[in-house]
Parts: sequence; C-alpha cells; structure tokens
Amino acid sequence: MKNKTSPSAENGTNYHQDDNEDLWSDQLAKYGKSKASVTRAVINMVLDRFILASIFCIIMNVFAILRSVYFLQKILNLIQSPGDTLEEQIVYMIFLVLCSLGRTTIFNVCFTISNLAAIRARGGVLSLVFRKILYHRHPDATVGQVHCFFFYDLKRYVLSLIVDIRAREKVAIQLSLMTQSFLSSLPLVIPVVAAAFTFLVMTLTGTDISVTEAFVYISLLNALRFPLASMPYCLKSLAEGLNACRRLTALLTSDSPRTQLSEIQNEKNLVEIKNGVFGWEQQINTDLGKPKGPGKKNVQNGAHYGSIKHKKVTQTAPDKFKDSEKQPLINGASHSGDPSVVITLRNITMNLRERGLVGVCGAVGSGKTSLIQAILGMMKIEGGAMAVNTYRKIAYVPQQAWIMNATLKDNITFGKPFDQQWYDEVVEACALPSDFKQLPAGDQTEVGERGINLSGGQKQRISVARAVYSEADIILLDDPLSAVDALVGQHIFTNCIKDLLDDKTVLFVTHQLQVTFDTT
Repeated sequence: MKNKTSPSAENGTNYHQDDNEDLWSDQLAKYGKSKASVTRAVINMVLDRFILASIFCIIMNVFAILRSVYFLQKILNLIQSPGDTLEEQIVYMIFLVLCSLGRTTIFNVCFTISNLAAIRARGGVLSLVFRKILYHRHPDATVGQVHCFFFYDLKRYVLSLIVDIRAREKVAIQLSLMTQSFLSSLPLVIPVVAAAFTFLVMTLTGTDISVTEAFVYISLLNALRFPLASMPYCLKSLAEGLNACRRLTALLTSDSPRTQLSEIQNEKNLVEIKNGVFGWEQQINTDLGKPKGPGKKNVQNGAHYGSIKHKKVTQTAPDKFKDSEKQPLINGASHSGDPSVVITLRNITMNLRERGLVGVCGAVGSGKTSLIQAILGMMKIEGGAMAVNTYRKIAYVPQQAWIMNATLKDNITFGKPFDQQWYDEVVEACALPSDFKQLPAGDQTEVGERGINLSGGQKQRISVARAVYSEADIILLDDPLSAVDALVGQHIFTNCIKDLLDDKTVLFVTHQLQVTFDTT
C-alpha cells in the first residue's frame, strides 16, 4: 500500500524561498558584503519559533522543578505524617502525575517546534546556496581534464597532498572525539559525585538533613542528567553551525559571474538584455607548491610525479606563440578591468518576446554562441543587466550535440513522460524515421560508447528532437543545421522550427544568411 502522506507545504523550501531571499537581501543592504552574516539571517528565519520553543522549555523546567521539589516533598511528608487525610495524599499524587505528563508533553512540543525551525533554516540556506551556485559554473572544467589527470598519473602527487591534509585533520578529529567522550560521561558521574560531596560536607559541618530532604535533593540532581547530557551535543552542534555559517557567508558574498534585473520589465518578454557587456572568465595559473611525500623533486630538475619522469625542458617556442593563451578566440574580444575576464560581447540590447522566432546571423567567431551562453548564465556580466523569466523552462541545442549511453528513444524523451503521438510528430519533423529504419532495432538501438556510433548530422537531429520533445518555453538553437545537408536542413527548419515550435520562443543562431529571411 502506497503512503499517500506528503510533507507540509509550509515547511517546504519553495514556501519560504522569497522570504529567505528578502532576509539575505536585507543583510546585504544593511551591513554590506563585508559584514553580512548568514548567522544573523538564519536567526531571523527561525526567531519566532525559537522564542516559542524557549517559552515551552521554560514551562517544561517549571513542571520538572514542581514535581521534584514541591509535590514529591509534600507526598513524602504526608507519608511520614499519619494524621493527614487520604484525600490530600491522592490530590498530591494526581498533581505529581500531571506534572510528569505535562513535562513529557511539553518536551515533545518543544522538540517538534525546534525540528521544524531547523528544517526551515536548512531549507532557507539551501535555497540561497542553490541560487548562488547556479552562477558559479566553470564551463572550462571538463571531463577531459579528469582524463588527463589520470593519464599523466598525477593522482599519486595529489594523493600525497590529500594524505598530508588528512593527517592533520585526523589529529583534530581524535581530539574532538576524546573531548566529546569525556563530556558525555559527565552526566552519569556529576549527580552521584555532587550528592556524595554535599552529604560529606553536611556531615563534617554537623548540619542535619532529613530523609525527605535528602530524597528530594537526589531527585533534583537526577533531573539535571538530561540537560547535562544534552549540553555537549548542543555545544558541538553550535560550533559546527557557526563554522558552517562562516563558510556559507564567504560563498554567498563572493562575486557572482552575472547580475540580473530584479524582474522582467515587460511581461510579454521572456528574456531582456539592456546594454549588456559579457565576458568569459579565464583561469590564472598559480604555483601548486612543492609536493610533499613521494616525488618531492622539482619538475624542472628532473622531477617525477608518480611514475612519469620528466627531463629538464627549455622553452624555445617562437615569439608569436608566447602569448597565444592570452589571445581571444572571438573577433573583437578584449580584456576588461578584471584581468581574469575577456570581454566578448558589448552593448547588447535585445528582448525575446513570447511566441516568436528570432534569428541571429553572423560570421564564424562573431559571438553568436556567446550570446546564447550569456542567456544561459555561463558568462559574466561586466556591464548592463539581464533578466530571464525563471518560471519558464529553457531548452538548449549546442553546436556539438551530446548523446548519452542509452537508446535513441531515451535520448529523445530524456526522462520526460512518453507521449506516443507527440513523439511521432517530433521524430517526423526532425527527419529521423529514415534513420530509425536503417538501424537494427529502430529507436530502441543503443548508442554511445556501449552502442553504435552516429554521424554528426544524426546526433544533431537527436539533440534538436530532445529539445522539441521537452516542450520548453524557450528554445535556444546554436546553429543546429550546420551538420545536416541542405535538403534535410530545410525540412527541419520548415516542419520543426517553424511548425512545431510556432507557439514557443525560439532564438535561432546560424551563419547561413538565407535561413534567417524567415525569422525576425
């Protein structure tokens, strides 16, 4: 039987997402990036529930004191005084039971409120971090770099660095665990030691204490076991939380690769760019330092990283290649004030309206692809502003089509619910039926590294079909017809881009001028 229960929407991230964004924006506006604190923002997120939980906690402690100090003492006195009525004894017993039940009930209420506050704080911080990391991508970091990392056997050198860091971390963890173990044992020892020490002092000073007072005193000390047992874990959680908040503050106050308008100015537009200046961030090489552990020698003096030995190398490259890494690949690109940013697009102003086909034509290297990647948030804004309707879905067809190791059908549906009629229309519009007939298993043929290989044109049409099948509101096409012949390209442009996507917002980028005549 399926569990039909669902979490409360009020405790979900989406419910408080805007409020959390406002709280963090208030921190930035009031204190600036240098003094803004995630800790204060989290406190503001859960302040009302924290106050409510504190009130219940105080009431719970009052019940505990009344039970241990007052009602328990009254009952013991009544037992020692036979002259008291039975009714009075029963009344105190009832109050003792009610105090115990009330303390347990209020503890559960306090625990629930605290957990809900923690869920809200965690969801709020995660929403802030998620928004932030979307703008901190590194498109220049690829799987190829991981391949080179293992190909040149650099993992041994990096592993030696990780082992050194881990060794220092291990000492801190051991010290932390020993301290936590010591603090965890204190709640079991403190009540007994405190009672023994108190009775010893009272005996040495000649102070009289009755059995009732001794019993109440021991009961009160036992009531302190839970707070004392919880304190080490509370202090540990508090320290870890403050440390995490400091790290999150550094992340959230770091420079974002782009900025956006607060909202779309014209509700008919899905994308707005005003005087946008976009640039690519380039990596600045830094010295990794001398390796520790195996392979400590300098590379220039015949070092070996792992099992690969290197001889001393003298650079004799021609002068025209010395600064080749600094030369931009886009015509007219230049460096901005920030040396790590290469300006590619300047003074871009455009609006993508709902349900429209917009064509962008230009020569190779003119920045057509950069325009699409700027809309996707992969470039850094150095000037102007850009707004994208985040409530609309975006599909992107790159120049280099990507195919996953799966069947052709799975590559097109890409996890979306299967609709046979819509699937057939998309396949027909992308000129794929003839290709399916030539394959051994049709659209159930597996492609990729574990399957058959496809031509560049077939991959491109699969990529276009995937974007169309997704039924996204905004379709970004980066020269999708460059890998197909003229006849197939005309079929895709007429039946797919102009027909199936007539109710979508399409940005069509190409270097073929004749195709753009049918666009705006």
